[in-house]
Amino acid sequence: MTRAFKALAAGLIALAAALLGVATLGALVLGAGLVTIDGDALKPWVARQLSATLERQVVIAGDLRLEPGLQPLVVIHELKLADARWANRPYMAEIPRLAVRFDIPRLLRGEIELHRVALEAPAVTLETAADGRHNWSFALDEEDEDDAVIPIMRSLRMNGGVLTYIDRARGVRTQTEFRGAHGTVTGPQRALELHAAGRVDEAMALQLDASAETLTPVGDRPLPIRAELRLGEARVVAEGTVAEGTVGGGDGSPGRVALDLLADVPTIASLQPVVPWTLPEWPALRLEARAVREGTRVTLDDLEATLGESDVSGRIELDTGGPRPQLSAVLQSRTLDLVQLAGRPSEEPGPVIPEDDLAFDRLQAFDAELRYQARTLYLPQLSLEHARLGLALEDGVLRIDPLQFAVGEGRVRSETLRIDTRQRPTSVTAAFAIEQLGLNAMLQEFDLEANAFGKLDGGFELAGRGASLAAILGSAQGDIELIMQEGEFDALLTSLAGQNAPPILEALGLEEDATTPLRCFIADFGAEDGLLTARTLVFDTPDTLVVGAGDIDLDAQRVNLAFLPQQKEATLLAAQAPVHIAGGFTDIEFALDTGAAIASLITPVELPDADDVECRRLAEAARRN
Repeated sequence: MTRAFKALAAGLIALAAALLGVATLGALVLGAGLVTIDGDALKPWVARQLSATLERQVVIAGDLRLEPGLQPLVVIHELKLADARWANRPYMAEIPRLAVRFDIPRLLRGEIELHRVALEAPAVTLETAADGRHNWSFALDEEDEDDAVIPIMRSLRMNGGVLTYIDRARGVRTQTEFRGAHGTVTGPQRALELHAAGRVDEAMALQLDASAETLTPVGDRPLPIRAELRLGEARVVAEGTVAEGTVGGGDGSPGRVALDLLADVPTIASLQPVVPWTLPEWPALRLEARAVREGTRVTLDDLEATLGESDVSGRIELDTGGPRPQLSAVLQSRTLDLVQLAGRPSEEPGPVIPEDDLAFDRLQAFDAELRYQARTLYLPQLSLEHARLGLALEDGVLRIDPLQFAVGEGRVRSETLRIDTRQRPTSVTAAFAIEQLGLNAMLQEFDLEANAFGKLDGGFELAGRGASLAAILGSAQGDIELIMQEGEFDALLTSLAGQNAPPILEALGLEEDATTPLRCFIADFGAEDGLLTARTLVFDTPDTLVVGAGDIDLDAQRVNLAFLPQQKEATLLAAQAPVHIAGGFTDIEFALDTGAAIASLITPVELPDADDVECRRLAEAARRN
């Protein structure tokens, strides 16, 4: 529910409290036999009592009339409720005429039955100040509110009326004119109807049409209801039933509400005037679901939602009856485009690893269990297939198992993914396995103009602490290993090295326009406090063995690696020259460096005698040296 609807609900509750106060005072007077008292003589006392209860001035500017009996009628003319002191208007609510008929015998039994409520053109203004204060906040005792008896309403009629909502913080003004509302449980038309129309910020048209078969459920039969709200081109329809106990009567326990929901929103951004947060420029939304509220549990069954090219279906359940709200869901998608849902990325340059704090504290507010799968999942620069996610959140500890997806023919799966928000700072432990990940598929995802074929295996196991992804990786401990056996590439190094490619390719013993077979690639790093230090860095082709050393600083987001090529033919040894890769993550540069400082970083590897040595044996040889 948006803030505007919350304001509307709270305002109506406050007005109902005032009406019940009038009804109760009238009952005491009439029940005591004081039926001859002039209503106008009683008017100042009623106004003072209501003013003292609400700590807000209540004015009865017109007549107050009482009709005695076991079902007395109270009629008040020109009832006015003062606005909050900080508001810029004298009155929050003005009702030209209010009539209430109630039942004294039931009132004495602790039940409130309103046989008739009639309002003539009420004008109500609800306002939220820039500092968050609401003009519908009254000095009512919270315990009294919790224990208040919900009235049974037998007949309602409202002729006209205007509701205005103002949000000073967002500069939004909504004005709704009610054409009328009427309902009764007697006679041939046992129904409640409510019709309203207005404008939001003088731009968006608003229309509300609601109906219910009765005002109060009769016996065990649920109450049918229907409501349709239009905001501009957006349309929301709710149709279903409300069981006894929700509207009034019964034992006071919440009744069952079952509604079929339909939402059709052609342009999400058009709803900006009625919501308190910034809406992204999403495509059209269509949602259908069966919503059921029983006690403290709310479920969305048969959920079918589409947002542009994305879709989600399944079931969601929220239970607020425990120490913390419990959210559970089983969802699936044919396609989920997170790039589109995230909106336009910021055009301002920023770090490769985001430094903004993550909302870890929100994980302590509720518990959750989620099962989700998507046939295709689009991420920035990457598309995943057959994604599966299992999530369990309990007492601030988030465990994700499984998390797995495919990229081309390769697979990535989590072995451990745990976030513990109880620790300060938050601790994160992650371990992933990579199986047969196609190199060419990855290059295409990142729009690199090169062909490279081979299958990557390996994985990583890292643990870090912090409030942001940058802090977590900047403090990471653990290991990263990638291995690829057999493959080939053509212009990969040319794409990476840019204008420095020709001398670098020459130093590595590679031809610029030729396809080069790859016998082995090994990258083995150890992480300590966010510094990835190369333990084994090997790149092997039929003619050249390239050995690397150096580090990758995740905290500073910088690279400092050196590669020394060793030609396998003795006549080419004189051509050796180290290649230096250095710089920040956003401005990495490739360059030749003949300095002894770089060369001293690398100890040449003793090559095995066999030309067809296994890649893992070559890695072991590199480690020994």
